[in-house]
Amino acid sequence: VNLGIGLFTTVPGSPVRIDNAAHIGGALGGLVLAWYITPIFRVQWGFEDDGEFAPHVVDTRAFSQWVYAPAVFSILMVIVSVLLVNSRTG
Repeated sequence: VNLGIGLFTTVPGSPVRIDNAAHIGGALGGLVLAWYITPIFRVQWGFEDDGEFAPHVVDTRAFSQWVYAPAVFSILMVIVSVLLVNSRTG
């Protein structure tokens, strides 16, 4: 939605200007992050505590994949933000 609004601000005579690069970068970053942290479920059959044989839904993603990827992504975002702010002010 914001990208679409940003495209309308490029019309001549528009008093508002929106930087669409930030919206495109955010969308791409969100897609990459979602690729790594989205669960992949699989049905496994096994015995319950009461001895009944029943299906269980199990996430096949490794713990490190959905914990470390967002942490690295967040750290990189902070570094890029600090670098961009420093480059514009100094």
